Amino acid sequence: MLAMTKPRRAWVAALMSLLQPGLGHLYAGSPRAALIAYAVNLCGFGLFLASWLLLPVAPWNILLGLVAFPLLYLAIAAHAGIVARMRGENYRLRAYNRWYVYAGFYTVCGILFYPVVQNWLQQDLEAFRIPSGGMDPTLRIGDYLYVAKWQSARVEVAHESVVVFESVEEPGLKIVQRIVGLPGDTIAIAAGALLRNGRTVTEPYAARTEHPRSESAEFRAKMRVWQMSFISAPDTAQYAPDLGEWGPLVVPNGSFFALGDNRNASYDSRYYGFIPLDNVIGLPIVIYLSLDHRATGSPLRKVRWERIGHRVQ
Repeated sequence: MLAMTKPRRAWVAALMSLLQPGLGHLYAGSPRAALIAYAVNLCGFGLFLASWLLLPVAPWNILLGLVAFPLLYLAIAAHAGIVARMRGENYRLRAYNRWYVYAGFYTVCGILFYPVVQNWLQQDLEAFRIPSGGMDPTLRIGDYLYVAKWQSARVEVAHESVVVFESVEEPGLKIVQRIVGLPGDTIAIAAGALLRNGRTVTEPYAARTEHPRSESAEFRAKMRVWQMSFISAPDTAQYAPDLGEWGPLVVPNGSFFALGDNRNASYDSRYYGFIPLDNVIGLPIVIYLSLDHRATGSPLRKVRWERIGHRVQ
């Protein structure tokens, strides 16, 4: 019995490949190329994410991923079309040239790929929006950033690390600030300068606004209440902390001390105290979008293009 023949259409192969990389090659009679195309697509997607999250040069890290990955996707589809055209008009149908095989390939690839990516995005990567100016100029109102939540990121916190953590005052509230003190450190502010273990810390990222929050007697009192239990000074009776002078404080085990980069407009550890290290959620990686909601005109005018792709440091 002669095998049934049926021409392979290049446009059908390309369209099927766009639906699922590798599917067009299977239709065109090349199952090995189908598996290779699927693997190449996975690698391309991985490189796309890596360029977005890890490359230090902005905005090329974003542009590289946004341009290179779609080109790779189209190249796979084009190759499937070429393979189909090479099969000619008298292509002999194989056992795998059945609709249910195509459906199975699509389903299996979806089961292998999309749930893994979705699970990774949900558990190890999270998107955040900056709603306030406490971390300005490092993070500005309207910045959208990705935060790495994998375990290695949480344990790699160090001095000057920008971290996202759960509030000690309002469970469930997520805060982003910079770590300036770790367990065993003695920290203080003297004449507006941060001291850690008796040495002045250079802070090129820090900014100060004209109207400090702690000019309010309420906030000065809030600072004093909790700091009295940790102050490292012989005479605490006259202790009256303010933004320009406070401490020295000793950071207890299992905790850290965090400050916002916009020092006079940040509600941080100076007011609510030390944060347990277990409260750390993750480390911000990259700004993937930044919008100035005060800008007028078209939506594109609201985009701060120069901030897109910047690593958070």
